[in-house]
Amino acid sequence: MTRQSLLRTGAGLAVAALATLAASPAFATTPSSTAPNAHAGANSSAVLAKIQAAGQAAISQRLSALNQVVTVLNGTSWLGPDQATLVATAQSDIAGLTKLGSRLAADTTVQQAKTDYQQIFAGFRVFALVIPVDQMVRASNGITNVVVPKFNALETKWAALDDPQIAGLLSDMQGKTQAADAAVNGLPATLEALTPSSWNSNHGILSQPRSELATARQDLKQARDDAQQIVQILRSQHPHGASGVNPGTSSTTSSVAS
Repeated sequence: MTRQSLLRTGAGLAVAALATLAASPAFATTPSSTAPNAHAGANSSAVLAKIQAAGQAAISQRLSALNQVVTVLNGTSWLGPDQATLVATAQSDIAGLTKLGSRLAADTTVQQAKTDYQQIFAGFRVFALVIPVDQMVRASNGITNVVVPKFNALETKWAALDDPQIAGLLSDMQGKTQAADAAVNGLPATLEALTPSSWNSNHGILSQPRSELATARQDLKQARDDAQQIVQILRSQHPHGASGVNPGTSSTTSSVAS
C-alpha cells in the first residue's frame, strides 16, 4: 500500500472512529420529583389525592424515560450481550413501576400512599442509577467495540511507515489506545451488578466508573491528536494525497460517554 493510500485510509478511519458514537441519541436525565408534604390537620382525603397525583406523575415520567432507554438500547449495534441485560432491566423496571402505580391508585390511606410514593424512588432509582448505568455501559462498549478497534486498525496500517517523525507519535498513539481499553475493561459487568439498594447505601457509587470513563476519553483524545499529527506529516509529504480529508473536523472523544 502506498503512503498516499495509507494517508487516505488512515485519516478516514481516524474520523470514523470518533464520529460513530458522536451522533448517537442520548438518554433523558430528568431529575426526580419531590415528595408532597402532608400537613398536620389537613383533610386526609385531600392529602391522599395529592400524594397519589404526585406519584402518578413521577411514575409516568420514569416510564417515559425507560421506554426511551429501551428504544436507544435496541438501536445500539455495539453493545453485544450487554444489550439484552440492559433492556431486560429497563423492562423489569417498567413492569414494576406500572404495578406500583396501580397499587398507589388503589391506596385508601395517607400512610399507604406515602409508603408507595417513596418506593418510586428508593425501589427503582431510575434517574439516579439506572439511566446513568445504561449511559456508561453503552459508552464503555463503544470504546471497546468501536473506537479501539478502529484505532488499532489505523495503527497497524501506519506501522508500515518507516519515518522517524511518525514513529514516536505512533508509539504514543498505541499506548493511549491500550490504556483507554484497559480503563473500561470489566466496567459494564461492574455497573450492571449495581442495584437501587447499592445506590441507597452509597450515593457516590458511580464516582469511580465515571472517573474510569473520563480517563479512557482523555486517552482516546490524545490518541486522536497523535493521529492528526501523523496525518499532517503525511499530508506535508504528499500534499495531494488526501484531498477532501480533514481529520480536524472529527468529534472529540468526550462525546463517547454522552
